[in-house]
Amino acid sequence: MNQKRARHCMTLVNENTVMVIGGEEYNNEDYPEFTRDTRFYNVTSNEWTNGPKMEGFDGLLTDLSCATLNDVDSENAAGVKHVLVIGR
Repeated sequence: MNQKRARHCMTLVNENTVMVIGGEEYNNEDYPEFTRDTRFYNVTSNEWTNGPKMEGFDGLLTDLSCATLNDVDSENAAGVKHVLVIGR
């Protein structure tokens, strides 16, 4: 990720990957752009990949909080991961 980003959130999705969500991107130093983008950073390979765009938000996507939740049930021993994002 080459842009400066602020007012976003990050969560660890597995032992090697951090997800960066929303916030403001500073492509132009004077005017931040609000983004619905998500990005994944692999700490082992030092590589960024694009994630899905967030949907279902009507306002600005800043001042976010997020967490990774593990949903483990008896039918799926490996469990399913959910990323929860809360903002204003």
